[in-house]
Amino acid sequence: MPNTLTSKGLDAARQWYLYEQIREYCYSEANKDVICPKPTIAKSLEEKLLFSTSGYLKEIDLNSSVVKVLINAGSTVYSLTYDYYEKYLYVPRSQGDIIRNPLGLAFDSVNHHLYWTDDVEGRIMRCNADGSNKTTVLVETEPAALTIDIKIDVSNSRLYWMEYGTGDLKSAWHNGSDVKTIVSTHSIGRNWEIDTNDDFIFTLDMIQYLRLTNLLGQGPTVVHTDTALIYAVFVFKQEGKR
Repeated sequence: MPNTLTSKGLDAARQWYLYEQIREYCYSEANKDVICPKPTIAKSLEEKLLFSTSGYLKEIDLNSSVVKVLINAGSTVYSLTYDYYEKYLYVPRSQGDIIRNPLGLAFDSVNHHLYWTDDVEGRIMRCNADGSNKTTVLVETEPAALTIDIKIDVSNSRLYWMEYGTGDLKSAWHNGSDVKTIVSTHSIGRNWEIDTNDDFIFTLDMIQYLRLTNLLGQGPTVVHTDTALIYAVFVFKQEGKR
């Protein structure tokens, strides 16, 4: 079951939960404790973009464009996902013992399924929330091959993923059928992470910028340029004061 520990040294209004099954972890530099903050309830809706750089988890307020460092993760985090039903943030270790080098991670809160991609060429995997019923959803061949990240559109039963070797953003049904190319970025070997909200797909390029792509495949727009390499991005909505 997930572990919840109180954060020391972070703003009490910003809290998250960590999931122990795949041994993710984040450390407070001051306390060396595993920390797991959760959002507080307030009157209005805040929309934030979470992303990881080398060892750090950060957030951008999409209304104010203010960037904050949330935690020192203690290790590179290549993907982030969130279970909106149980309210757990999934933060996988890049050198974990249960799943080796997970490149992409997504959680289906409706069906309680965890999806991930790994360094086996083109493979998308799925299991239950408790780690049981491990299933291969999709295996692609060259030149597409390496699926670098994955996200889920639960309402439309679609998977979205980025292909590292081609720069293509693709989609398929939850069972791996009906594979489609949403947009070709032509950024080969540089796209690393994606996330979605109701209208847009957020993608990033390893040359340190975030961009916004319409779900219909219409053109990207730069949202943020960071001073360090960005490895993971996550769009989060929470109740709070603006």
